[in-house]
Amino acid sequence: MSEIVTWVIGVVLIALSALIAGLNLWWMVILPMHQPPGTRGPSSIPLVGGLMGAAGMFTLPVAWCNDWFWIPLVVDLGALPYLLMAFWTLYRSRS
Repeated sequence: MSEIVTWVIGVVLIALSALIAGLNLWWMVILPMHQPPGTRGPSSIPLVGGLMGAAGMFTLPVAWCNDWFWIPLVVDLGALPYLLMAFWTLYRSRS
């Protein structure tokens, strides 16, 4: 695959990941602060943004990006932090 194609694919995946991560941040943190108590907002998009960002970082033809492919999974609230929160809630409900 040519280097230009890998750059385009990587940048598009990272841009979509940033958009989804921003939506997850809005839906999970900002929107609930402005809603009346007892109302439900939209649900987050689990794992999609983080996985797209990881794939985009891994696709870029830059060595350090390939080594840091896991960063989008940590930064996106719908990926690793969401899973940790879900496992913690499940653990606490069983004890």
